This record gives sequence, C-alpha cells and structure tokens, in this order.
Amino acid sequence: AQVVQNVSEGRPISKTDRKLLRELEAEFADELSQIGTQVAQPPRWHVYPVRSRTSNGVYAWRADDNYLVVDPIAKLGLRYKTAGVGSAAGRILTTVGGIMLRGSLRGSLGFYLNTRDTQHRGNKPFSSPTDLSGKHAPPIMHWESQNSVSYDQTDAYLTLSCRWFQLEFGKQFHDWGPGYWGNLTLSNYAPSFEALKIKARYGHWKFVWLTGALRTDLPEYSYNAPYSNTPRKVRKQKYIAAHRLEFAPHPRIAVGINEAIIYGERGIEPGYLIPTMFFWSEQHYIYGDDNATIGADIAAYPLKGLKLYS
Repeated sequence: AQVVQNVSEGRPISKTDRKLLRELEAEFADELSQIGTQVAQPPRWHVYPVRSRTSNGVYAWRADDNYLVVDPIAKLGLRYKTAGVGSAAGRILTTVGGIMLRGSLRGSLGFYLNTRDTQHRGNKPFSSPTDLSGKHAPPIMHWESQNSVSYDQTDAYLTLSCRWFQLEFGKQFHDWGPGYWGNLTLSNYAPSFEALKIKARYGHWKFVWLTGALRTDLPEYSYNAPYSNTPRKVRKQKYIAAHRLEFAPHPRIAVGINEAIIYGERGIEPGYLIPTMFFWSEQHYIYGDDNATIGADIAAYPLKGLKLYS
C-alpha cells in the first residue's frame, strides 16, 4: 500500500504501470485509506479476477472499517537446469500450495499470514539447495531423496497503526533502500526473521526502527537428551537492531541514512532497544565488539520512467 501511495503522489511511471496501479489501488483500497490516500471503494463482497503470476485470485470481504482478503496459492512449474560444477542438466518440477490472509479490524489492527509448502522433483540429483530456492536464502529443507526435496515457509505479523505511526510484530522479509533488489543493509535476499518494528511518517520525513532475532546454524554446544539419549544442539543467539531515516524534499528526490548492528552470544542489549540510539557509540559503552554498519543512499527520478540511485 505504501508503494502504491508513493507512485500515486507523482512519481513518473509508464502507461502500462499506470494501468497496473489502478488495479493495485482497487486491491489495496482499505490499506490506502488508512494512510490517507482515498480511492474508490469496491463492493462489500467481491472477487478479483485471475491476473496474478503468483496466485489463483483474490477473494475479499469488507464491512465498515473491517476487511478480510483471502488469496489461495497454487503453482505448478517445470524448468530446465543447466549443467554446473559436479551436476548434470535436468528437469525440475515444482509444486507450491498454500494460502495468504490479510485484513484489518476497525482500521487500526492489521494482520497478515502467508504460508506455503513447496516441493521440487527432478530427473537428476540436485547439486545445491540454492538452485531450488530462487533469490531468497534457502530455508530448512527436507531431503526425501537426491532428486526430491520439500520445505515450508510461513510469514505472519500484526500491526497497530494510526495516521502517522505504526507498530509491527511478526516474521517477514525486510528490505531497506532505493534498489529493486540486493539492497546492502537489509535485503529480501536474506530469509525472513522475527522482529519488532516501529514506523513513523510526518510530512516529508519517514523513520523506521526494528529489533529482531536471526537464525543461525552455528551450535553453541551439544548434549544428549536424558532417557532417549538423542543428540541435541543449542544454537548460538544472534540479534539485530537497525534504524533508518528518510527525507524527500521533492517528489523526485529521496535521501536516506541507516544504521544497523548485529550482536549475539548473550542476551538482548537494552541500549539497542532505544529507537533513537546511536548504536556505534552504544557498543563502546557496553564494551562490545559487535558488527555495526552505517550507510546512506539517494534516489532521483529525473525523467518519466527513469530512476537513478546510489
């Protein structure tokens, strides 16, 4: 909804994208009304036509300030894998099934759920999990054989929002920056993770802060469970804290600055829970040697259909 609002406020787009924008405005009419952009409201009961590349259609219900969107997920695909190091060329059949739910209660409490199960079958042994998982980092996979693997993924979160402030808690992908993919600080190439997030917007300013837990496969120690003697591993604890400030002095220019820090092998640091804290300085106060980064970016839209960013 935020992307649709930004484009509607004057960012130059093509005629084809303008048509797609109108379709998205109808689909996200309720969310757009919550952030101050008014569009024509669809009927109380309605079904969107099948035109998505990732789903079978969208079924929606709305009443006053409440709405629910149900989007079944079903995909069947066949692709050919080229030969690589230690692997032969072959066919991969992919099936995906699941459901996406999103909605809002009283215009302030929002919810989202996206759960899906994926299975890959090939006529040749698979060489690497990254060949199967697309652009995102591979999830935990269940190998049924050398040429058959399955995995499930679920993202879900709750939001509590008013006109200029939003609080989020849940598991989702995070992507910060002007790039379409591969942003440096937070990118959707990485797996989704659980986080508490604050968003604030006032005039030409936007601020985002989050803190979350990261998945790691590094074991801290191992032991055998009592009675069953089953091997168990306790994973190391890893956390992230980050914040970002954006300023758009003109509809065609946006400037952003962000800071992030990753730490672990201890409990959550209270100082990193302060949204306005300078993390680089805070790690010196706690005698930490954490992984801190600071970055800045700028995006410009000099011509219609042209975006420059660095």
